[in-house]
Amino acid sequence: MNEFEEIVHTGGKIEFLYDEETNSVSSRITHQTPYASTIVQLCVSLEGKILAFMATGGYGYDIPYPQPSIPVCLLSDREGLFGQVCPKCHSYFRSDAISGNSICPYCGIKSRGIEFLTKNQLSFLGMYCGSIIQTFNDKQNVEIDLDALLDNLDENKPAWVYPEERQQTKKKCSCRCTFDILEIMAGVQHAESLILKMLWS
Repeated sequence: MNEFEEIVHTGGKIEFLYDEETNSVSSRITHQTPYASTIVQLCVSLEGKILAFMATGGYGYDIPYPQPSIPVCLLSDREGLFGQVCPKCHSYFRSDAISGNSICPYCGIKSRGIEFLTKNQLSFLGMYCGSIIQTFNDKQNVEIDLDALLDNLDENKPAWVYPEERQQTKKKCSCRCTFDILEIMAGVQHAESLILKMLWS
């Protein structure tokens, strides 16, 4: 594994399904490759503002989230991690602890996880919302085959399958979260203590 190499998007397939009976749209995500895949849910206001991460639940589980808003999904890279950018020092790192609160392993600022979303992730979420609206307006199902997009990438990479970037130090800390940071900017022990502080405060 090389430092700073691109980590490809996890891929999969996203289907936006129109239900004529209820005049509503649902989404379905399938994943059939041997790569890691992590999915988190967020809610977006009708004006396009990211409001919060959403909890997930099983059948019959009522998930509270801000209303009115649109539930959307964000998919990880092939290592199951999400890139994050600190809203204060603008440093990049990857982690699987993206929802709720996040803490920067470089400068230590703690803020809501949505403040750490990258430009690529925001673009992906915008396209996700746009597909929901298109499905509702056209009353036709929409399918986005991310695996096919990945197989046919050119220099103009589509926003649906953006890559993340490996850093220098990837480690699973004692709190069970995985992070990937620049070794020269923050020692592993420092980053681990900050992440533990985030999770238990």
